[in-house]
Order: sequence, then structure tokens, then C-alpha cells
Amino acid sequence: MQIPTAPGAHLVLIHPPVSKPCEPPAGIARLAGYLEAQGVSCDLIDANSEGFRFLFGPALRFEEVGSPGRRGMYPAAEGRSERVKAPGETTAERNLTNLDTWTRRAMRNLDRHLRDLRSSPLYSQPDRYRRAIADLGRILACLPYRREVVLGLADYQDGELSPVRSRDLLAAAGHPEKNPFYPYFISGLAPRLAVVAPPLAIGISLNYLSQALCAFAMIGFLRTRHPQTRIVLGGGLVTSWLRRPHARDPFDGLVDNLVAGPGEEFLLNLAKNCGSGIREGGHHSGGGEIWDTMVSRDDNRKPAARSIQAPAYDMTVVHDTTAIHSDLVSHDAPVSRVCWSDNGAASGRAGLADNGPGPGWTGAEARPEVVSSCPDYRAFPGELYLAPGPILPYSAAAGCWWRRCRFCPETAERNPYRPLPAEKVFADLDRLTKEMNPALIHFLDNAMSPALLAALARHPVGVPWYGFARITEQLAAPKFCRRLRDSGCIMLKLGLESGDQRVLDALDKGIDLKTASRVLWSLKAAGIAAYVYLLFGTPAEDREAARRTVEFVAAHSTAIGFLNIALFNLPAFAAAVSGLATRTFSDGDLSLYVDFDHPRGWSRREVRRFLAGEVKRHPAIAAILRRTPPVFTSNHAPFTAMGGGSFTPSS
Repeated sequence: MQIPTAPGAHLVLIHPPVSKPCEPPAGIARLAGYLEAQGVSCDLIDANSEGFRFLFGPALRFEEVGSPGRRGMYPAAEGRSERVKAPGETTAERNLTNLDTWTRRAMRNLDRHLRDLRSSPLYSQPDRYRRAIADLGRILACLPYRREVVLGLADYQDGELSPVRSRDLLAAAGHPEKNPFYPYFISGLAPRLAVVAPPLAIGISLNYLSQALCAFAMIGFLRTRHPQTRIVLGGGLVTSWLRRPHARDPFDGLVDNLVAGPGEEFLLNLAKNCGSGIREGGHHSGGGEIWDTMVSRDDNRKPAARSIQAPAYDMTVVHDTTAIHSDLVSHDAPVSRVCWSDNGAASGRAGLADNGPGPGWTGAEARPEVVSSCPDYRAFPGELYLAPGPILPYSAAAGCWWRRCRFCPETAERNPYRPLPAEKVFADLDRLTKEMNPALIHFLDNAMSPALLAALARHPVGVPWYGFARITEQLAAPKFCRRLRDSGCIMLKLGLESGDQRVLDALDKGIDLKTASRVLWSLKAAGIAAYVYLLFGTPAEDREAARRTVEFVAAHSTAIGFLNIALFNLPAFAAAVSGLATRTFSDGDLSLYVDFDHPRGWSRREVRRFLAGEVKRHPAIAAILRRTPPVFTSNHAPFTAMGGGSFTPSS
């Protein structure tokens, strides 16, 4: 049922820089789908991809006679009004003749690199792919902005400002002209906002630390241009900040509302009241509000969905917790409400409760809620992204069906597992694939449940897909893996973490190394690439355990397509219960991690040395790392796994 909203209710939702510009932002698309279904108009802006397009657009190149010229990322960019001069930029700095050979070559090949990254053949040519990514990074590094700034396609660092210090974020907001995206704010973002009716609120979705400084620079810019407009800040990173012990609101006076957890209810209530408490005359109307949706498990309010394995998706909520059904129903059939008891379905359609991989499973239970709306990606043209075709991000569940791993927020916060029903998942995918004609579906679930994988194996979606999955007996079955491949599965991301059984048991990973071995070989035989995640330096690990991980990976190197190697950070929320001696990394009041004295003397410095020497230089591991796409990593790996060619799954 549509909830009445005030006439003229209109919101602008923005995804800020910097994150990988290869697929549309799932969070604000999901928010928009929900709000528009309730009659609330939304304008969506991917300021990240638009910002990169703007920065690349006016890049100079050599003409044949050696004089500098202009070439845009798209033909439309060539007719744009004159570029805003960056702070401190001089004419000499814009002249290619003053640049080194690598930078001149990179700028000369800019258009070709951008075209190639949007076409399949490049992904079957690793050397050319790496050159294209390196050249784009070189161009970004040489654009004229403060020398303290390091801007990449997936990262943003400032030698003077830290994203984990609130005073530095406020400083970024106070001087937006110092941010490298400021020219885009002026000539790209401001005109977009000028052509729409004054919004009731502007929502900023902040999920990664790499977005924080640019997001606050954007907020400072928006505050000067739209002093009467309410600014709402939410997303996974904001949720993490506000869920820390003794958290406070350090942004009062700049941000009107901080949203911890799902934001649909807050934004819908804001639209229903048409801005009750909206700024008057440019002044704050009564103090910043923290809207926190985290409640006890016995409360029926909507909890947050957040993970350390995959980002929380902005200010969104997954509304239905009915399990993936054992049989697919018609896409046109009405979605029923199913309430799950400990023994499965209590009412509604017959279905299969997601009780895990086998008897005795004690993972997370599902929890009933209202059915969610379909995400809306229509505001994001495919050509905006660096990928050989549109990527469709989709989340079939919130939370984690395992939810037992130590040091995981899902465990600490007791977030319930909230899967969508099968008919909802397949109806959404059917609608979205018709709208977007995607080259790839990216399942955003923390871990795709066994029931979801089984449903996809039975009912192919007709588009190649990939996602994160846990290592279970289900994936060790060669026949099942072949069915997954036939359904379109190109790649599965697997959180192996360690090749030492004692370490896995201490972390409560629920992984048996013998099963992991069978999973890797079964996936390999079926033609599904395995993107394996390793985590070194955990409290249970020592050097010998780490060497056993190296041995396991080397022994399975031909079955591992790609690797992600990471150094363990102890989450601040776990410090009090870890039994470890801890200390802060920095003076940042927003830091989410703490340093600790390793109980086995396996210090971070020693772990880094080990990674640089024994891990990354191991011939078998080095070969895997060479074929792992740089910068875009798992987002581009499926295209590499497809060999850059076309793939036609069963339909």
C-alpha cells in the first residue's frame, strides 16, 4: 500500500567519490526504488563516476604538431563550457610538453584506454589491461591539485587530512575548493541540481573511507549553495561510526541528520511531513538528529544490514526475510508474506527455510518483514562506467546466514539474516535485466546462501553472474558446480582466510580444509573461477601457520583464479572482548580499528615482511597475483574469467 506523502516531496540522493567507477551505486538505487514506490520523487546522482568523467574530460593531449589540445571522455564533453581552473593551477602545469614521457603517452592514449575498458577484448589481454589501468592512474596522479593529495580510481588520500578525524572532515567541508573534484562540483554537480525543483533534502550515501573526505567537501559545497536544504548523511561507514561505543554526533551544524542503519523509514517520514524541521533561513532548526535503526532482537523495528566482507548498502533496508523457496513461482505471481518459525514455514507459500548446509547447523535465523521494492537503476547510463557492459548489482539478502565468525560485526551486533523470497529475487532480476540488458549480475550478499545457489542452479537467470559464497559441502559436489556454471555462474568469491585448520577453528569460520580443497577442484572442473580471500596476522596465527597457508595456496594454485591478500585489523568493537592488549592506531576519533599485541609475537611489521617476501614472491602465488586485475580487482575479474569473449548461459 502506498503511503500518502506531502505534495511536491522531492529528494536528491548522491553517491560521492571515491569508489571504483565500474558499476552503478546499489544503495541509492535501492532507496529510490522503495521511495518512488511510495510516491516520493527522487533524483539520483553518481557523483563518483560523473566526477571521474569530468576529470578525464578536459585532459590535454598532443596534436600532431605538438600543441596541446582538448579531448573529452565523451563527444558531449567537447562542447562543454570552459573548464574551471583548479586551485593553484598554472598554464605551464597544463602544458603536456612539460610532462614526462609516461604521462604524455598516457594522455595521448586516454581515449583509447577508456574505449577499450568498455569493450570485451581488452580483458583477455592482461598486459594491455594493466597498461590501461596504470595510464589512467598516471593521469589522475598528474592532474593539478595539491601535492598532498593522492587520487586513484579506487582510493583517495590526503597527507594533511585524515578520514578518521572528525575535525579533518569538517576542515574538508570548510574548504571544498581544495578538493580535486571541486571543478566537478562547480560545473557538473551544481548545474544538475539547478535544473530540478529545490529538493526537500539531499541524501549523501557514505560507505567507504575513500569517500569520506570528498563527501564532506561536497557537503561543504552544497551547504553554501543550498543553505536551506536539509542534508542527510547515511551509509555503511556512517553506521559504523555511530555504532561505536560512546559515539557522538561531531557534525552538528553541518549535517542535519545522521542515519545509522536503514534509511527508508526516515526518508519516507521526512517526505510525508514535507520537511518538518527543515532549515529556515539557512540556520539549523534544532540540532542534528541521529536516526538509529539498530534495536534488540525482540523489537520488530528494522535492523541495519552491515558487513565487513561487503559494504553496507547506503541507507537501505531489506524488507523481507522469507527464505529462498525450493521451487520457482511465476514472475507474475503476487509476492506472499511468509513467516518462518524455527522449523521452517509457518504460513504462506510452501518454501524451503535456509537452514544451512546440513543437520546441526546453528547459523542465523531468518526474520519476517515487509517485502522490499525493486532497485531503480534507470538514472545510471551504462556508458558512465568502466566495464565492457552494464553491471547489475543486486542483493538477495541482508545480514549473513552463517554469522558466527569472530571479529565480524554481524556477530557482534546480532544482525538478523533477512533473505528475500525466491519469487521476489527472480521477479526483480527479470525486470532489471530487461531494463538494463546487463553484461553481468553482481550479487552483493555477504555470502550467497545454499538455498539461493540451489535456486539459481535450478532456474538460470540468462545472464552471467558472480558473488560471495561460503565454502560448504554443497560447492564440493562436481555435479552441482556444473549446474551452477550452466546457470551463468562465472566466478565465486571465497573467504578461505587461512590454510591452517587450527586458525580456521579459532576464528569460527566453519571451514574444513579438506572440503575447501574439494570445492576448489570442483569449481575448477566446472569452469567457475575462484576468487580466494586470505587474511594474515589474525590473533590465532603464527609464522608456521602462515606458511601452511602458503603451502595450501601453492598446492591449489591451478584451481585458484584470483587472490586477495589482506592484513588483519582488529575491529574496535571487538577490543574489549578479545582478551588482547590494545592501543589506538592514531588520534582519529572515528577510527574503526585498534592495534594489538599479538599473543604469538606475530607483529604487524613481521607479517608485512612475510607477505612481501614469502607470500607474494612465491612463484605459484605470484602467478595468481599477476592475473588478478589491479585496482578493480574482483569487479573486473569475472570479465577476465570470461576471457573477454561472449558467454551465453542457459536460459
